[in-house]
Amino acid sequence: NYIVGMVTNSSDNSLTVGSTYVDYGSNLQADAADLVYDTNNNKYVLLWETSSALKVSYATVNSSNGNAGGEGGVTNLTSYHTFDAQLQYDPTNQVFVAAWGSNSDNRVKARAFTFNGSAFTSGTEIASAYTGEVQERTASDVDMYYNPDANDFGFGYRENGNGYKFRLVRFQVSSGTTLIAVSY
Repeated sequence: NYIVGMVTNSSDNSLTVGSTYVDYGSNLQADAADLVYDTNNNKYVLLWETSSALKVSYATVNSSNGNAGGEGGVTNLTSYHTFDAQLQYDPTNQVFVAAWGSNSDNRVKARAFTFNGSAFTSGTEIASAYTGEVQERTASDVDMYYNPDANDFGFGYRENGNGYKFRLVRFQVSSGTTLIAVSY
């Protein structure tokens, strides 16, 4: 139930596991965690699921020994059970977008947020058009991207039923932390 910082050495492809860890308590669902590097604040932004919420926080990793430090700022993005959480970062506009499946209505949901180095500010959650389109049992069939050329984010997943087709929901940040769905 820990997020562990690790450092790679590009000259010899070695991997060092730090002796300390970021401890966010129990109920961390390891198959539902993601992280991105915030180039503006020189910190890692972490997204993870618990049994009853989707949380975001930050940490630093010492580049010489892999030890985690400076962790904090735990903020809830949701207050319900989620699955398949993914996270992407737009370094130009310094905005993050998290997308996930909602266990209550099986819709794809997303939220944009910003980070000032110690605290998070999030926008309003948006939802895809169709109830029941994504299921938790397809957890390994999701991915998310950020495309700087189109300035959009996409959340791809295998839909529930209807031939289990692959679907893509595209989002754009219209301003600040206001997120809009471009297509379903």
